[in-house]
Amino acid sequence: MKQLFIILMLLTCFTAEAQQKVFSDYEPKLDTALKNYGKSSNFKYLEDLVTHFKTAKKINSRHLTKDVTGIAIFLDKGNSNLDLFPAVYTYDKDKVDISALRSGVTKKPNDDMKEYVDAFLNNWRSIGKTKIFKSLLVDHPKAESTYTELPNEYKVVSPADVSFIRGDDDWMYAVSFGSEGIIIYAFKLSLADGEISGKKVVEKIKQEKEEEFTAFLEKYPFAHSSDGHNIYSYVKRLRESGPFSNDKEFLKNTESYEKGIKRDSLGNQSAMFNYFLKLKFPKELLEDGAENTDIYGLKHVSAHTLGDYYFSRQDYNKAIEYYKKAVFDFPLSDESRVCSHVEDLLLSISTSYRQLGKINDAYASLLGMIYSCDYISSVEEKKFNQFIILDQVDKNQLKKEIDQSLVTFKKLKTNYYSFIFRNTTSFFYVKDEFIKNIATHITATHFYNSLK
Repeated sequence: MKQLFIILMLLTCFTAEAQQKVFSDYEPKLDTALKNYGKSSNFKYLEDLVTHFKTAKKINSRHLTKDVTGIAIFLDKGNSNLDLFPAVYTYDKDKVDISALRSGVTKKPNDDMKEYVDAFLNNWRSIGKTKIFKSLLVDHPKAESTYTELPNEYKVVSPADVSFIRGDDDWMYAVSFGSEGIIIYAFKLSLADGEISGKKVVEKIKQEKEEEFTAFLEKYPFAHSSDGHNIYSYVKRLRESGPFSNDKEFLKNTESYEKGIKRDSLGNQSAMFNYFLKLKFPKELLEDGAENTDIYGLKHVSAHTLGDYYFSRQDYNKAIEYYKKAVFDFPLSDESRVCSHVEDLLLSISTSYRQLGKINDAYASLLGMIYSCDYISSVEEKKFNQFIILDQVDKNQLKKEIDQSLVTFKKLKTNYYSFIFRNTTSFFYVKDEFIKNIATHITATHFYNSLK
């Protein structure tokens, strides 16, 4: 808490000091930085951008209310070649954001970025066809910084940096000073016109991108994608220290971890995940001595991810097998995450059954998701209602079938129960102390009472 307070104090002091200064106060810092790049092949671009900014006047305020794309040059140790990067300026409700797209690891532009920069510099009318252009318009950071008018420019202040904006009716230039060093920006204002990035086009791009991304996620599920870095760290730790660091079999079966885990290539790691399911962890790495529950959750993640892998291969029976293993054979050790993961697994099981044409099993698994955790989220309710509409389900009949299922609960093990729906057995998760109230709770929910 003390460290957080100090950080907040430093940020506050930075922001307060920045509020008092104009560009001329920072200009010597920029001029000094320029001297370090005179031999770079792209120095001409840098020199031109700085000259254009310095000679530009205060930009018309109406241009500050546009979303516009551009380029940026970083003046820091990671950009000695003065590579150019995509950039975007965004406005929303009197707040703005100025950002450049650059890898925090390599500090270098990838091929898509180079394609965008080339189009920007040499054929800007084709820029709307580049992948990066679409990303800049749709995935840009939220506009959260305030801007103020000064005699010669506008100033944008955020906790991490301070920026100055100048320009004319064709160009907007900006210079930022802060945590990323010095960044020089140039935005072509015609790229904010309807011809390329008008609202209708942006909305169309956004819709297409969302549909494309949704289809990608559905085709290549990876429930533990957010745990990817942790999985890498855990395997790395086990390889470098502890009981497995000198185990040749372990080292051989886990060497693929360095490739990373990507949802559209889970097969690259399937052998490692299968190995983890068979691996006997020493007692010190087990949760309360449970043989199949390691403290890192690697066995659970492996089973769940193998289910996702088989789903992506359209082997839905195998996917269901591993999804159920993730629930019953290799449970999570973190109690705070069990509930949400069981719900995710039940949804995946339901989707797999639907792909197999087993609609009753699909609904039983969906209902298990609804029964789990003693609450029904709006997302779960929406998902269930989508299938009701898709299958043209008789809501009154469904309600009767749910009533029948509510009296079939049987305990499987601690916090897990089975039930029967349309002669199909499924399961759900709820704390044992709440099971006696589940039926009453379900019949009082908006979801249940909407089935009329």
